[in-house]
Amino acid sequence: MLELGADPNVVGGLLVSSPLHWAARVGHSNSAALLVKAGAVANVRDTQGYAPIHLAVQTNQSTLVAYLLEKFDYCKDITDNSGMTPVMWAAYRTFGMFPIRLLVRAGANLNAQEHLSGNTALHIAAQERNYCSVRELLAGNADLLLRNKQQETPMDIARNMRNHKIIGKLLL
Repeated sequence: MLELGADPNVVGGLLVSSPLHWAARVGHSNSAALLVKAGAVANVRDTQGYAPIHLAVQTNQSTLVAYLLEKFDYCKDITDNSGMTPVMWAAYRTFGMFPIRLLVRAGANLNAQEHLSGNTALHIAAQERNYCSVRELLAGNADLLLRNKQQETPMDIARNMRNHKIIGKLLL
């Protein structure tokens, strides 16, 4: 269909998603590359405000995350409707070192705060007991002292969760 001139950015369906959203959701890197070559962009949003990179991160599609970061540098800090960035989603949903390491190395804003609670990716990683994300965020110089809307630092959250492993990492 792309060869016949189909618009690669057309949205539709219940989630009002583009073909690139669907490729990201299911990890079809080859399909994503074809769509980008045909003119697909990474800032089209679905009904939840998700861009394709949010979905690739949420489903732990590291190859696709790397591809999107390479082709669309701007997508590293794109926010969804709640103000969540890809690095926040990585801290929330993925528990290995990828894709968060890719986002940190791409220069994502590690200190952005989401709208509801004012949490940063480091707050979220502490809350989710995500040691790998805490380690990667600290390696990227995430701010340990930022406070959320409840005036909590990531350390406060780790202490409230009684997570000694993360407390120890935050103290180093």
